[in-house]
Amino acid sequence: MPGSIQDHIIVFNWDHRAAAIIRQIHGEDFDVRLPIIVMSETKFELPSDQEFERVIPQIGEINEAVLKRACVDKARSITILSTWSPTDHDGIRNQFEPDVADSRTVMLMLLIRGSSAAPITAEIIASKNVPAARFAGQGGPLEIVCAEKQTTDLLAQCAFTPGIAAVYANLLMFRRNSSEIYKVQVPSQLQGKGFAEALDRFAGERRQTKEPIIPIGICRASSIHLNPTEDEIGALLPGDEIIVISDHQPKF
Repeated sequence: MPGSIQDHIIVFNWDHRAAAIIRQIHGEDFDVRLPIIVMSETKFELPSDQEFERVIPQIGEINEAVLKRACVDKARSITILSTWSPTDHDGIRNQFEPDVADSRTVMLMLLIRGSSAAPITAEIIASKNVPAARFAGQGGPLEIVCAEKQTTDLLAQCAFTPGIAAVYANLLMFRRNSSEIYKVQVPSQLQGKGFAEALDRFAGERRQTKEPIIPIGICRASSIHLNPTEDEIGALLPGDEIIVISDHQPKF
């Protein structure tokens, strides 16, 4: 690994999903390809495709010294994929409890937080283990992705509004000429204004520049407020972020 690196992405644990994540982040939708470090205790080989040219593999035991060399304290983001899989390499159902994989994720989060406050996104298999993961991830921005809970929530929405899954699928995929969800710092000229005024400002700029950017909410201190009322969030603050739907990362 390089001795000095920053604004990079770190992915823990290699599998087909890690490859798919890299293909999207280094896909045609982005002009700049951020360096990515993939850390895994099990051996793997990177594909030879061009999307993996700026990917650095780190194979072996993950400890404090290795994390320091990976500059976890300077990372743009850290993603932890669960080591649990519903099937093994032969396609046979995995008989091990998800708790084992979740405990490994929690321990890794504690190790990372010992030296880094970088944003962590961690995959947890069992919803009962989410509180432990939230505790382990204290000390920096944290998001827990729990398929068990989020699949249930999505199915509930689809039961009430059939076809909504296609909307989520479209928003979650990076590809050219397709819109995704981004967060941008509140521009100085909108600080102290209400969300309704932000909507007017973006609408006006869209009429002038034709840039397809739609504000849908506010992120404040890691809390998400979608389509907020004025009573809910009040005036926009300097540390707020505006959540937008756009076909590219907006810059102000």
